[in-house]
Amino acid sequence: MSKSTVNQFVAERVISLDVMRGLIMLLLCAESCHLYGALKSLNLVQPVAMLVEQFFHHPWHGLRFWDLVQPAFMFMAGAAMYISYSRKLEKGSTWEKN
Repeated sequence: MSKSTVNQFVAERVISLDVMRGLIMLLLCAESCHLYGALKSLNLVQPVAMLVEQFFHHPWHGLRFWDLVQPAFMFMAGAAMYISYSRKLEKGSTWEKN
């Protein structure tokens, strides 16, 4: 791939969307590896323990950080679909040609 092609590809990316996608994937991978449960079992000191507690669902007496990961993923996916579709329309592509 030539340098101008790479620069054009990078220029078309929405960096904030890529960062959000990466952060969400890291959080989901950490959950899949049971990292949060392992951290909770260490019985950490209070400021850190309160932070680790944010990665567990609460029996609905409030909202924790972990409760926002899935809605953030849906927002990110919807934004990416809108951006992708609008760019295809700018290039003249239609739903039938796609």
